[in-house]
Amino acid sequence: MKQLTEKRLREIIKEEMNAMRTRAIKEDVDHEGVRTVVNAASKLLKAVAAFEEDANGAMTNAVTPHLSTIKSTLEAMVSTPASYVDTHPKEPKIVKLRKVKDDS
Repeated sequence: MKQLTEKRLREIIKEEMNAMRTRAIKEDVDHEGVRTVVNAASKLLKAVAAFEEDANGAMTNAVTPHLSTIKSTLEAMVSTPASYVDTHPKEPKIVKLRKVKDDS
């Protein structure tokens, strides 16, 4: 039977922990945060549309360079809200390995 070295065991543990972290990031969705982002961005898009309808020429000219950027950003928030949710990193698990004497 092939012996497992301490170095190889450490590599396996690191690989498994990285895989677990990756899965946790993908599976841990803050649905409340996503809903908040979508609602806020949608309301602001409606407000921008209302402003464009009601604004006079001077008001529109003053904000025209910025409105397209604002609208595209808000549309991105509505289409991919999870990208804009605050994430709080989880504390990493610390695993320490130490050699144990083999009495056999």
